[in-house]
Amino acid sequence: MTSGEFDAIFCMAVLQDVANRNNQRNQTATGITFAGFEKEILMLNSKLKTGGLFIIDNSDFSFPDTECANLYKPLDFPGNRIVRSRPLFNTHNIKISERQDGYRVFVKK
Repeated sequence: MTSGEFDAIFCMAVLQDVANRNNQRNQTATGITFAGFEKEILMLNSKLKTGGLFIIDNSDFSFPDTECANLYKPLDFPGNRIVRSRPLFNTHNIKISERQDGYRVFVKK
């Protein structure tokens, strides 16, 4: 695989840990941590063409917190921004919310 090979990457419900979501007393992300999440995002970013779509949903962390987020902008269309009742962890793996509010589809600038 070469850099910038793909027009779209779908990352749907793969960058999450069920234990993080199901244990209400769990205040720290374990299994998948932010470092692991960001490592995968950076690898996927290297495979996406400029103008390509990065679709990410159902993760334990926020895509805009990643090192490469400044290379993307969310697409503006109905239904792209969604609010969900699921835990959100920060870059230090600490639960910051029981609710996520964010975009799912980004275009690489």
